[in-house]
Amino acid sequence: MKNSPEDSFFCAENFPEGSKTSQKIEVKRSEDFSQSTSDFSYHYNKSKDKWESSPEEESKKRRLGYSPFDPQLELKNIKNLSSEEQNLSDDNKRKIHAKKLANFKKELANQKEGIAMVIEELRGLVESIPDIVTETLLERVMGLASKYKFTNDQLDFFENAIEEYQEKHAAVEKYRTMYPSDIDLFEVCFGKKPKGEIKIIKGPMTLYFRCFDQKDFVFASSFYKHGGDETKIQSEDFTSANSNLGMALRMVKIKDLLGVVTAENSGKVHNDEESERIRIHEDQHQFNKLFEPCELQEYFFEMMERVVEEGKTPAEAVENLIYSLVKLSRKYMGFDSSARDEILAHYRGGTTTEVIFKQITNSPIYDYMESYKNKIAQIPAAIKEDLQKEVSEVFYQDVSGLPVAIYVQALKIRESDIQPYIDLVFRDEYKTDLKKWLDSIDRLEQKGYTRDKIMNLLSQEPINSWPNLTRRMKSKIEL
Repeated sequence: MKNSPEDSFFCAENFPEGSKTSQKIEVKRSEDFSQSTSDFSYHYNKSKDKWESSPEEESKKRRLGYSPFDPQLELKNIKNLSSEEQNLSDDNKRKIHAKKLANFKKELANQKEGIAMVIEELRGLVESIPDIVTETLLERVMGLASKYKFTNDQLDFFENAIEEYQEKHAAVEKYRTMYPSDIDLFEVCFGKKPKGEIKIIKGPMTLYFRCFDQKDFVFASSFYKHGGDETKIQSEDFTSANSNLGMALRMVKIKDLLGVVTAENSGKVHNDEESERIRIHEDQHQFNKLFEPCELQEYFFEMMERVVEEGKTPAEAVENLIYSLVKLSRKYMGFDSSARDEILAHYRGGTTTEVIFKQITNSPIYDYMESYKNKIAQIPAAIKEDLQKEVSEVFYQDVSGLPVAIYVQALKIRESDIQPYIDLVFRDEYKTDLKKWLDSIDRLEQKGYTRDKIMNLLSQEPINSWPNLTRRMKSKIEL
């Protein structure tokens, strides 16, 4: 038996004259098929769905004194009808579905506003009382949980954010106390004493380094590349620094201070008012990370099954798989969330969406194709491996009117088949998506939402969900 259709296994001469044969792409591992020795057909041994929660995971969930509103579950239930409803006319069934959908949208919008309100309250609390204890913050969350019908996953989302805040706050307090000298704290963070004046402003969970000598700012802002070796600083690092007034730093020597340190190119800042705007902008980057959403709306295997079913032919199913996995890679590698982070930080500082679009698309600082080039280069091999591991080509023959699997093989593709989709998704589609994300802000403004309210609404959502969120939110002007 040959190993692939290219080797002519799937040819007419291999089957009885007049027999009907077909090919399907299925999200099933080829090794999960077993061959019957009696009739040479293949049977799939269905195992437990990969995305189901284990009994142990379910038992660890907190018990709620109310019925939570789970958007994923409720959306699936919209189509479900009771035995009595199934006997109704098609027109009445449509009315029931429409009523359920309208109620779903209302409940979802209410819950989103509730999450935004909690984020706003938590930010206000930590800014006014940096030493506030975890229990007090959790009490605020739980006090609103039943009103907005938060799920266990959403409560975990807040609890994790609060825990991360406490860790970062403790690190800020610890190292500021240990190193009261600004010069010494700079040296601890970057491995050498600064060349010029340094002023550090302590926030609830940030250390803001004002660098009055440009060489110090360049050294700090490019630390993630050179790791403290000054000889590795290149001219492009100075060019990048010259176009920046401030940065949320990716890397410092102290592990506890990762995601805490921000820096200002003070030699280019005109006055204290501008400095404060930059500090707020860079602090927003670090605060955003507390509420980076878990993109759980569609699991890996669910997505693959969906796009395969949407393909009208095996070739189209494979194209759908490659495209969707490239798009998923862009989201999960941090490419999209980097744009999300910059949009929120710029918007909080008062920048218009039109200016934000120009800055992100024109400035080399936001060239994420360059920033993520190493990860992007690994995508073709990773997708090829995933598809060969999890997806099969299954060949069927019609036997007495029933399709019987007669040959199974792992899906075979080339890395070169994937590259065109990377160019499409990371270049052309990224700019289109960026415009859609910024349009979401404009639409919320048109609906009467304030800048702070928009910030909190969008902080809870993956950036790819912003357009859907915007459509669901009711106009404040009409209320």
